[in-house]
Amino acid sequence: ALQVLDLLNDIGESDIGPNVVHYNAAIFCLAKSDLPNRAETAKKLLRRMSEGGIEGNVVTYTAVLTAQDTYEEAERWLWRMEDKYGIAPTTRTYNSCLHVLLNIDAGDATDRAFALLSRMEKQHLKGSTDTKPDLVTYTTIANILRKHGSKEVATLRRQADWLLSRVRQMGFEPDDVFNTAINQLRVGK
Repeated sequence: ALQVLDLLNDIGESDIGPNVVHYNAAIFCLAKSDLPNRAETAKKLLRRMSEGGIEGNVVTYTAVLTAQDTYEEAERWLWRMEDKYGIAPTTRTYNSCLHVLLNIDAGDATDRAFALLSRMEKQHLKGSTDTKPDLVTYTTIANILRKHGSKEVATLRRQADWLLSRVRQMGFEPDDVFNTAINQLRVGK
């Protein structure tokens, strides 16, 4: 992806040269890679965009957030999107933040997951259709609870029941992926 951006830069034609879509694709490729310096490289690409006069969008900052190695850094990008760049996060942005949280070891991961969910739901209730939690949100939270939550089966069952209830309240029909996560949560797997 980086070589393609370099090639587009070399061509130098404004209609072909790198644009926000090209950069977003490159940053998402980095985010999904296992490169040890992916977070720093994503930030360099963001600087390169800015220096080239290309303005980032919600996809850009979601990609940068996704590339982060720590939840603290991902969360900083979440706040920075709004505060510094004036870009409102979307459901996908929050879900990306939840995925970062799922993939790290943090003692307070479940508290942080519920704080993000609460923020999403509050924004949705204020009229933001772009932040409505979806099945990915609730499935990821179930997986966070499974990985980082209580080891007490009774607690896990209550949490699974609450998540299932919440999904139905939000008007979603649970799919196989969600049901699998809920069933695994119920039995403490």
